[in-house]
Amino acid sequence: MPRRLHVTKLTSIGAVAEGDNPEAEILFFKSKQGEPLEGRTHGGGPVADNAVDLSSLDDDTKAAVEAHVAEADAKVAKLETQVSELEAKVPVVEEDKLPDDLPEAVAKRLADQEDRIAKAEAVAVAAEAKVEKAEDERLTEMYTKRAEELRAVLGDPIATGPMLKDLAAGAPDAYPVLDAALDTLVNMDGFNTLLREHGDNGATGRAVDQIAVYAKEIRKDDKELTLAAAKAQAWQDHPELKTQAREEGD
Repeated sequence: MPRRLHVTKLTSIGAVAEGDNPEAEILFFKSKQGEPLEGRTHGGGPVADNAVDLSSLDDDTKAAVEAHVAEADAKVAKLETQVSELEAKVPVVEEDKLPDDLPEAVAKRLADQEDRIAKAEAVAVAAEAKVEKAEDERLTEMYTKRAEELRAVLGDPIATGPMLKDLAAGAPDAYPVLDAALDTLVNMDGFNTLLREHGDNGATGRAVDQIAVYAKEIRKDDKELTLAAAKAQAWQDHPELKTQAREEGD
């Protein structure tokens, strides 16, 4: 840690080839009265209250010290001047700004360019949104078809298809495992038989196709029943398929 050494009296000063501490800052103060002047500064800092009084030194020594101080002050002033000159050479970076008094033709052309840029950016944003919408519709259709294949487990594919799409997007690593498990379940031996035992014949697909399957099952119990009558009975037994048929346009 730097220390400040206060010396109130010098007994001798000797000339040496090099000082022991060349980086030390030493301030000598000379006053006829032996008291520091109010507000006197050196090197940017105030003079110490107990600055060294050189009045006791011989004339040659005092002259040497004063010459050294004057030389140091000159070097400092020179360095400060060099710094100011260098700072003046540093270019000032200002924002690009067009003058206000541009010719009318130039100003109009620039305005037209800015307008075209704004329109192009708007078109790009709209195109990106259109692409995103088309991709979402494609994925919805794809997963709705997959839900149709899994209707026996998932139910209405119109409702469950978007759910599969969201699951695939939110859990891309886990979804293939779930999809494979559902596929295994639907294709498992005896699965359709199990559904029939619980009141479902395992019919899947469009509503009219399911009605045809139900009608076939009904005619197994009443072979004299016509196909049209069996289908009418199937529609009565499964009113939920009427809603699906309307959605499918049948």
